[in-house]
Amino acid sequence: NLEGKVLPGNYVKSSMPGCHVAQCSSSLPPPSWIIGIDEFSREEYGLGANDEVPDISIDPEEGILSIINDSAIHRAYYISLRGDNFRAFDAHDRLLEGGVHRDEKESVIRCLTFIVTVPVMATVDLCRLELPKGGPGDIDLYSDISDLTGTSSSSSSSSSSGSGSKASSITSRERGTQNTPRKQPSTSPLPRQFAFPLEGEGPFLCSQGVEGR
Repeated sequence: NLEGKVLPGNYVKSSMPGCHVAQCSSSLPPPSWIIGIDEFSREEYGLGANDEVPDISIDPEEGILSIINDSAIHRAYYISLRGDNFRAFDAHDRLLEGGVHRDEKESVIRCLTFIVTVPVMATVDLCRLELPKGGPGDIDLYSDISDLTGTSSSSSSSSSSGSGSKASSITSRERGTQNTPRKQPSTSPLPRQFAFPLEGEGPFLCSQGVEGR
């Protein structure tokens, strides 16, 4: 019975297998499953004062997947890793559950999705990846980033795969970075909207909240 309960991440986890939410804030304890959150430091990533800062980093030695917010705006990161050539583990070395994704050809692909909010000038070490033999470059990774301003947001999208350009950075801390510009977001149709009251017999399960409700 979910009535009256405040759910972690503001969504029903069983309705979204393979989706992992981490609401990180400078004023609240971090979620227990992430590795950690820390203040962003250029020195930690071997970056000079004029070097471009990557949004996403995968350490090729330890497999740590990190998110970097070097801006003055709270941001939301949407990251999907697709395929069967990797595994992901949380801070307690527990396997993170995956889900499935259907591509344009209706093929079923294993998928792991992270939705993470990151405070200003912060780094979130999200999880540890068991990397494929070819290293981070063989992981099929897609990402989207939104600025959380309270009333509006701007977003940009990027993708990377072993055969495409690298839009997120594959780095080793204190070993420098490799960056490419983000791609512009594609135009998507508006989501389907339903009017209340809903037709049919209830009760109905609302699986995802909006603005904290």
